[in-house]
Amino acid sequence: MMIEINRFMTLEQVRAAYGLPESLAVKILALLTVAVVQDDGTLLYLESEVDHVIAEFVSRQRLAEGRANPPAKGRPGRRIETLEIAIYANELRRKGVIWKHVLKACREKWPDDDRVDNEDQIRKTWDRHFGPKHRESD
Repeated sequence: MMIEINRFMTLEQVRAAYGLPESLAVKILALLTVAVVQDDGTLLYLESEVDHVIAEFVSRQRLAEGRANPPAKGRPGRRIETLEIAIYANELRRKGVIWKHVLKACREKWPDDDRVDNEDQIRKTWDRHFGPKHRESD
């Protein structure tokens, strides 16, 4: 059996213990329920309740930030990471270079890169960025 030790904390103790800046403290303390009011009017809060409210507040803030800035669709980084290869391949293709030589040039430019292993991989990378669906007219 586990026993949780709960202590009462004043407003100043909560701010000091959790290092809350004034702007954040106002928001969080508005959500706290007062556990006890002393004779002199001092408000006391339960430490476990403070922990719970802060955790919930942070969780809601992160969720709101995630909804405001959703991640890009598709595999993370795929378009950005391969764009430089696609642009380089496109420049060579516009000059009339065949795919075999495009692969060779890409291997020379990026010798230890997994993204330039074979000709088909280069073609697919180029096609994602400059393929038929991206052309204005055929």
